[in-house]
Amino acid sequence: MNRRNAQKISGRTVAADAVRQWLDRGSFPDRTLDGVTSERAFVMEVTYGTVRWYAALVSILESAVPNPPGYDVEAVLLTSLYQLLYMDNTEPYAVVNEGVALAKSWAGPAMGNLVNAVLRRVIREEDEVRAFLRRQPYDVQVSHPRRLVDRWRRQFGERPMRELCGWNNERPNVVLCVNRHRVPFDRFRHMLTEAG
Repeated sequence: MNRRNAQKISGRTVAADAVRQWLDRGSFPDRTLDGVTSERAFVMEVTYGTVRWYAALVSILESAVPNPPGYDVEAVLLTSLYQLLYMDNTEPYAVVNEGVALAKSWAGPAMGNLVNAVLRRVIREEDEVRAFLRRQPYDVQVSHPRRLVDRWRRQFGERPMRELCGWNNERPNVVLCVNRHRVPFDRFRHMLTEAG
């Protein structure tokens, strides 16, 4: 957990909590994240990415931890695995450190040790983990419901089905809508340029 400011909760904690509520109560993440302002883009990426890749992540988790650890620890592990395997700009040590601290605070020291062992193993054996995932059924690899994949395969054929699954797993594009009553478009464009 981020200790720089005791009042500030890290983005990883917020994302893991949203996934925990989704696993435990079926709470839609968009409602759970309503009002999140600090690290919003990161929190949304981790939360929605974990939900989007849930089937693939669970298959990896189940191969590493045969006995379910409970929603608290599962949420920490799933969000951490998503960051390690599907996000490019994450520091593995930060993912592990915050995951372990969060698991300890939610479920105790033993669960922190479990999270530490699983995440360090995934980092150490990343190629084997990815190879394991490639050996899974296609619906698990792309984290889509089997019935949907089968229906698309029958309806469109193998190649279009795979393209559709790939497209469906892409991160959504960012769309900006300028309120021209508040800022003229040329001024907004200049502000974007200044911000890089």
